[in-house]
Amino acid sequence: MEGKQIFTAIPEAIKLIESVGKDHKNEKQGWKFRSIDDVYNAVNKAVKEVGITICPNYEIVTDKTEEVTNSYGKKSMQNEIVLKANYKIYAKDGSYIEVVTFGKKLDYGDKGFNAAMSTAYKYMMFQVFCIPTEEESKNDPDNETPESLPPNKKPN
Repeated sequence: MEGKQIFTAIPEAIKLIESVGKDHKNEKQGWKFRSIDDVYNAVNKAVKEVGITICPNYEIVTDKTEEVTNSYGKKSMQNEIVLKANYKIYAKDGSYIEVVTFGKKLDYGDKGFNAAMSTAYKYMMFQVFCIPTEEESKNDPDNETPESLPPNKKPN
């Protein structure tokens, strides 16, 4: 398949990628997360071995700064960054696919753009390369089915 290697390269890379668990914890709010470094490390060897190149292009959707007051009454500047990320993922023969994702970050310093890029990249990688997550199926949106109400019955 001349000029179509990307359609075999991605499945070959998927075979080489191991799961990425939620091995990190946000200390302030206590939630667990998968770090961008863990995703880079999981994917790096596979894309090198298969010969995939990923080229990002970012467009600023929102770059808004406003003064906010925290629960202790302290004022600070909050930056809201939303980026549209367009990735071209190339195989050795030059064939490629394009993937669009978005990244958003609320930030109180100067790391908003970096974090928004990392978010967009991380979720693009999960979706394109079907990275296993080691999550229990209870987090799957299809795990629960809302109960139907009988006809003519209104919810409380």
